[in-house]
Formats: sequence, C-alpha cells, structure tokens
Amino acid sequence: IGWNRFGDKGLQTLLADMPNATKLEEMSLSGNLLTAAGLASMSPLLQSESCLLKKLYLLRTNFGDDGVEALGSALAGNKSLTRLSVSSSDVFVFESYGFSESEWKVFKRILCDTSSINNTYLSNHTLTKVSALLFEHPPSDIQTYLRLNKTSEKIAAQCKILMHHPVLDMKPFFQWKLKVLPLMIDWFNRAHRCGDICKDWISEEETRSIELHTVYQFIRDMPMLVVKAHCSQKKSHSRKRKIDLRRSRRISAKTKLLCD
Repeated sequence: IGWNRFGDKGLQTLLADMPNATKLEEMSLSGNLLTAAGLASMSPLLQSESCLLKKLYLLRTNFGDDGVEALGSALAGNKSLTRLSVSSSDVFVFESYGFSESEWKVFKRILCDTSSINNTYLSNHTLTKVSALLFEHPPSDIQTYLRLNKTSEKIAAQCKILMHHPVLDMKPFFQWKLKVLPLMIDWFNRAHRCGDICKDWISEEETRSIELHTVYQFIRDMPMLVVKAHCSQKKSHSRKRKIDLRRSRRISAKTKLLCD
C-alpha cells in the first residue's frame, strides 16, 4: 500500500476496513502523505497483543518531529516489530545520520526509557534494525540497544536496567519479605551475561558490585524482618526438638511396660 499518495484519512479508513490487520507481518506506507495524526491512528494495530507485524517501511514520508513522536507513542508496548525504516520526502533535510537530534532522541526513548526502572523494563526489546535513507549506522548508543535486542527480550531488559540504574530500589519488593532474596540472586546470576554482551557499557565487576549493593541494601533496610525470620527458625527447631523428646519418652515408657 506504499506510493499511493493517500493521507491520514485514507490510512485510517484502510486500517478500519482490515479486520485481519494484526495478522500482517510486513507493511509499507512509503511515499504516502501522512502526518502525526495518521501515524497515531496506527496505535491500536501496533499495541495489539495479537499484532504480528515485523517490518514497517515509512520511506519518503515528510511527517517531521511531531510524526516521529506520534510513531514513538504508537510503538509503545509493541512486542513484534523487528525492523523499522523511516525517512523524509526530502532526504537532504536530514543530518548525517538521517534524523535530527530530537528525532533520534525519540527512537532512543523507544528502545530504552531511562526515566525509571519500570519504564526501562517496559521499553521496546524487539526492534533490531532502525534505518533511514542514505545512512547505514545509527548513533552508537542506539546500536548498542539494537544489538541487545538481538539476544532475547529478557536479557535485553536486564542489561538496559543494569546499564542505566546502578542503584536498584528494593523497597517495592518488601511485601514479598525474604521470598524475594532467591529471586533476586537468580536474576543477577542471569544478568552476568550482560558484561559479555555490552562491555563498553558495563563490566562483570560492575554487575557484581550492583548485586552486592542491592543485597546489602535489602538486608539493611529491613533488619527486623531478618531477625524475626531467624528467631522463628530457632523456635521451630526448638519446638521440633521438644516434640521429638516427648515422643521418645512415650516410646520408652511403652517399652518399659511391655518388658514388665
């Protein structure tokens, strides 16, 4: 459906009349007269849990900064797209990498929103290629995120969190009490792979340091819970010993009666 010169209303009508749009794996909207409004109308498709779209082409479409922002919002929560190709209708308005600095910031936020740990976790971990006309390589930080996305969604999310959040706040997990400790340790055991994947951003030593600090913070901020757990364990052992002792005495008494 590319190169048909239709506008926003045409795209909206087209999407409304395609009940199986979520089954599409590749879509080209290149060469059409789209603006931010038209791109925003793609949100239901791109954010659908059943969306299978893997490749989206928007070449020679002059939708500007507002359009890139709208596209970024539409891509929020998308779990299927792996390739995105975008460029302006006038390729000479772009800078050396094909996008303005503000436009690259949008794609950077799509791939890794560093405003909070939760937003980093909810960032896009499936896109592996973002390109525009007349350039091959995006900025280095975006290249790193795209390379991480080629591993797996879980590994990509872990690495991005460690890269941008060296201090992990464990207070939201206090409601799980000590049950969270083995989960935390397992998470870090799997996260040690990040040191090999993105050495320029975070080393194995830094990952280990974050792990130790997080465990220390967890124990430090909830000492009474640890003490109560220890005391409860001691009481449990003591109660078990008393029960075993009473049982042993009953058996001894019965044995004595039989012998008499």
